[in-house]
Amino acid sequence: MTHLNSLSWPKVSSADEEALVRLAVPYVRWLNPALVQALANENTTQQAAWDALLLQGGIQPDLYVWPGSACVFPGIRRKVGRYEELGGVGAHSLQLDRSGNHLAHRVWERLGATQAGFKTERAGYELVHLFPLQAAEWRTLFKQQPETAAIISLEWHTRLQAEGLPGLFSNPANMCFLPGTMVRPTDGKSLLRHVLWKQALHLYGASALLPPGVAEPLSQWLHTIPEPTNLTWSTYYHGDESHLHKLLLDRKAHLTPYQVLPSAE
Repeated sequence: MTHLNSLSWPKVSSADEEALVRLAVPYVRWLNPALVQALANENTTQQAAWDALLLQGGIQPDLYVWPGSACVFPGIRRKVGRYEELGGVGAHSLQLDRSGNHLAHRVWERLGATQAGFKTERAGYELVHLFPLQAAEWRTLFKQQPETAAIISLEWHTRLQAEGLPGLFSNPANMCFLPGTMVRPTDGKSLLRHVLWKQALHLYGASALLPPGVAEPLSQWLHTIPEPTNLTWSTYYHGDESHLHKLLLDRKAHLTPYQVLPSAE
């Protein structure tokens, strides 16, 4: 009889992890950076309106629309756990996404040629949120990678563990698509996760993705992490700039019950 021991559970070598990154990155699909910047610019022109809307709901605006944020549906977030009811009002939100995760997909669907076409094209691919949305996910990240907790200010360290960053739920700078068979390696402390973080910051800019107090230290820290050279990223970016108006009308419809914003007139 063969006795199992620790040698039966080999650790993934750094060479194999690099090979996984090289295998995965050509399949990563990103939204057009010009569209993300356009969303960030649109939010900037309405910063006062967003601040008033969120403060009226008892929400700190910088959980969704910090300066330069590309969040599409400020005030609407993914539900946390079974105890929250979809469509209801949760902590730090005006509404919980009624479908559980549809509004994140909606950003990509509205910017594509047709909603049905996008769903057909992405068959076998799954949406990946890059940086954590929920407080529990940030607490896990800080435990897995204590160096990330050490570089963030005490204020943001405390807030992320208590409130999370719900605005990342519908922020396209925090999203990409990967084949379902490759999604799991984007969790935990993995080289692929770090590479995706760095690429998102490169494509969309730190301010579109994260609040300044979080983006700056994390960006500096990520630059100290070696990564494989000469990665083969896809040069195809999803989305058509002519469809941005359609997405802005969509978000206005979702937020009209709270306050009619001056966008997409």
